[in-house]
Amino acid sequence: MRRATSVIFSVLLGALAVGIGTVPYLVLANRDRHALSNQLESVSQHASSIENEKNKIAEEANAKVQAANEEIARAQSILTDVEQDRAAIPFATHLSPIAPKLIISWDTAVSLPLGVTIRYPSGSHVSEDSSIKLSISKDTNASSSDPWTAPMNSEWIRISPYSKTAYDSLTSQFATSTNIAYLIGTHLMRGSVGTLFDGTRAEILNVRSAATSTHIIWVHELPNMSIAGGLERVLGTLQFSSEK
Repeated sequence: MRRATSVIFSVLLGALAVGIGTVPYLVLANRDRHALSNQLESVSQHASSIENEKNKIAEEANAKVQAANEEIARAQSILTDVEQDRAAIPFATHLSPIAPKLIISWDTAVSLPLGVTIRYPSGSHVSEDSSIKLSISKDTNASSSDPWTAPMNSEWIRISPYSKTAYDSLTSQFATSTNIAYLIGTHLMRGSVGTLFDGTRAEILNVRSAATSTHIIWVHELPNMSIAGGLERVLGTLQFSSEK
């Protein structure tokens, strides 16, 4: 019994000695584990920072490429417009100012927001004058003997700031059309003339000055509409603020 007890005691002492001996290693191992964990977290954060920086650089590069593409497209659009101006000028109809005595009974519309002045025959009125458009419509209370039989929509001329979207929308209403151009002062007016899907005739003009589109002029011939000298006489009264 004593021998067994001494053996057990010896084993316990050995285990205790081994346990005490391994404590420093456990402490070191635990410290190394924390150090490695911190290093791993630091590396992960650094990698995340690099990824974010890479994404930022990629986004900035994409934005610069997009801006460059937009600038190239704008430059190409300007060149196309200038080429169209050059092609239209030799064939443009020159509109001279109308002699006052020929339009003495005509009224005058002045749009300060749009910087335009135009004369128009009596029997019409300015239906809107704003920064959006100058609109002239046929009087709807005209007698049945009036040669201008006004339909429900009696607007027959509209001048508005140039917008490619608006211009394209208007020209899409043509069933058939041909190119047309006018010169008045320093302004070139080019666009299309033709028949709308409702069978009436219209002109859509892009007003150009110094290689820039400034206005859209929409002229719509109402049924039985008659103007002495035609619509060109009305357009010939146009004045732009830059030419006054």
